[in-house]
Amino acid sequence: MSAHTPSRDVQRLTLDEVRTLASDALRAHGVEFDVAALLADRIVLAERDGPASHGLFMLPSLLSGLRCGWIGARARPRMTVAGPAALHVDGDNGFAQPGLERARPELARMAAAQGIAVLTQRNAHHVGALRCDVEPFAEAGLVAMMFVATRRRVVPHGGRHPMLGTNPMAFAAPVRGRPPFVWDMATSAVAVSDVRLMAESGRAVPPGTGVDRHGAPTTDARSILDGGALLAFGGHKGTAVSLMVEIMAAALSGGRFAVEDRAAEVPGAASANGGQTVIVIDPARAGDAGLAGRVADWLALYPDTGAERLPGDGRLARRDAALRDGVDVPTALLRQLREAGRAP
Repeated sequence: MSAHTPSRDVQRLTLDEVRTLASDALRAHGVEFDVAALLADRIVLAERDGPASHGLFMLPSLLSGLRCGWIGARARPRMTVAGPAALHVDGDNGFAQPGLERARPELARMAAAQGIAVLTQRNAHHVGALRCDVEPFAEAGLVAMMFVATRRRVVPHGGRHPMLGTNPMAFAAPVRGRPPFVWDMATSAVAVSDVRLMAESGRAVPPGTGVDRHGAPTTDARSILDGGALLAFGGHKGTAVSLMVEIMAAALSGGRFAVEDRAAEVPGAASANGGQTVIVIDPARAGDAGLAGRVADWLALYPDTGAERLPGDGRLARRDAALRDGVDVPTALLRQLREAGRAP
């Protein structure tokens, strides 16, 4: 929950307390210190910037995946240089972030040398908000895109049965004088973690979010999760984008398509072992070293349209509030995670 979410059944934590809580729970489930610290940092970023559904709320599912053996707690990602502008990582059935983090400096160097570089990763579970994976590149003056293949949860436009993942994608670009322009979104109408959050709080999802187990439209979050499925955003257009993401993430990396994912067959498994692709571009080599300034001047025209804020501005407002005030965490979740941190 964000710092602005009113509720009496919450406790206020500092971001450092969130980090310790997450790290302790992961370490208690066999995750090595450096990986637990990295994942805890990503959880902190989600609690700080939103959405809360990608922060501590996601942690019980990750711990469940570790307990049942679906995610390897002590995985060792292996990075291969596949060409002057290409890297490939085998995640060894662990979390995706260690492989992505290990490859980031070399990927940035390749982009600076060649103008563009690509990283593919397979056999790794991507969890959390994608913007954490692309924003550092933009902070270094680069442009980055990311594509992730996930579990089978989405019905294509005009269909009745799920075939696609929620298949998120992200984009980041530098902007002179302000934080990077960043967006991160699922190609489903709503991210599945947000549907879970709405189900737990008893809230209805917006019309057009998903269908029940019989393929009938529903606004009941629990019906979507209990044998139902999500819909792609934007009808046939969103379906086309989702197909593109799955090709970029699963086919290009050699990872699993959503229809090949086996998480549903493993009790306790929640994450997808699909594939991830990151593309990084150096504006200076692509033709315009002044991109950050040009983007800043261009975005300055945005308020003239009557729009109140740019995509991503809400994230920056939440960041300021969280840094100042901390974040509210549901008491029941806090109790659960503290107990998890004491697990043998």
